[in-house]
Amino acid sequence: MRNKNKNLKVQSFLWMSLSYIIFLFLYEMAGKYSSALSSVPSFYFRWEEDIPFISWMIIPYISSGIFFICVFFVCKTKESLYTLVKRINFITIVSAVSFFVFPLKFAFEKPEVKNIFFNFFFQFLERMDTDFNQCPSLHISYAVIFTIVFYKEIKSKAKYLFCVWFFLLGLSTIFIYQHHVIDVIFSLGLTLFTIFIFPERDNKRNRKVGFIYFLLSFILFTIGLIFFNWTRILLWSSLSFFLVGKAYAENNSEFLKKDGKIALHNKIIHLPYLLCYNILWRYFRKYENEPWKEIAPDIFIGSKLNNEEAEIFLSDKKVIVIDLAAESEENNILKRGSREYHSFPLLDICNLKEDIFLSALELAVEKYKDLKENEKIYIHCLMGYSRSAALGSAFLKKNYHIESKEAVFRIKKLVKKAVIPDYILDNIKEC
Repeated sequence: MRNKNKNLKVQSFLWMSLSYIIFLFLYEMAGKYSSALSSVPSFYFRWEEDIPFISWMIIPYISSGIFFICVFFVCKTKESLYTLVKRINFITIVSAVSFFVFPLKFAFEKPEVKNIFFNFFFQFLERMDTDFNQCPSLHISYAVIFTIVFYKEIKSKAKYLFCVWFFLLGLSTIFIYQHHVIDVIFSLGLTLFTIFIFPERDNKRNRKVGFIYFLLSFILFTIGLIFFNWTRILLWSSLSFFLVGKAYAENNSEFLKKDGKIALHNKIIHLPYLLCYNILWRYFRKYENEPWKEIAPDIFIGSKLNNEEAEIFLSDKKVIVIDLAAESEENNILKRGSREYHSFPLLDICNLKEDIFLSALELAVEKYKDLKENEKIYIHCLMGYSRSAALGSAFLKKNYHIESKEAVFRIKKLVKKAVIPDYILDNIKEC
């Protein structure tokens, strides 16, 4: 074990050294190239002229170099180290190419810094850096990478302090007049792309869906900065979709909902996301006359019910509810009126989290064996087309000892709009 740790530390040192050399060489060459040009343009939004200069933020800005060295030694496995190496060097190389192809210069003059302590660091920065190498901002890209690594690798609550510091590091690029907002936008876009092409896990479907949410977040963030009057609403939506993208990338289906309820703070943060799914649910339900289907005696699959449907479904027998929706609260009438309620949140349109899916299946099979004459089971997701259909298929397979394809065929015969693609079929086959 000690030899493995020692070997990892040696590799961390070697990769850190190589990555730092690549950064220094390319950054220096790009800076010299831009400074030798007869004229270099600047690009900034008019409202950036009102951004205040905050001298103390030089401290988090300068710390980027220290964390560039430290981050390699925070990695606890070869896999995480190699992922970091690929990401950080890809960002460095692509950014350097951009500095050569699209050279930009910072437009504003820094005010005089009277504080002796802070002034020392500004003088150091002036000697070591230039007004060039602007877009994308390497400080922003590196700060995001640092955040990901420290949050994942550090298990104590100290990781939250590091995340706050890296957030300040990112903000400092604007408030010490080192970068314009356009540099931040492009660096975030580059970093999202880098994370997508160099993933931590090989979970392609979830990564693709997560990347779509990340891209939507990036677009809303960019529009919010350009159209300043809409910034608050768009940045709020951007944050919401970014967190959803993160949940998909990590296959974290329990990021939003607990025991059928969504906490108030999650409702506020994720309101744009929740509204989108609520609109989709209402739209698809408008054309669905039968919200539930009986797949075996007294066990049903379907969608989230509205109040009227819930009252009808509860009218004849006691109900055991198995809720698979991760993006919507349970109907209050159904939840209060059911004999038992169980929540197994699964993310939509992606690989189903295996442990949660199997737990839901085991519960359904167990409850069905002990089902009384005056009881029935209702398995549902939001739309009723995919997750509930998948669990219904798995139930038929396990309870009646039939093949996966036969179980899926029976479900699709009952639910005409059922969608069980290969990435979900794999979950059923493993049951």
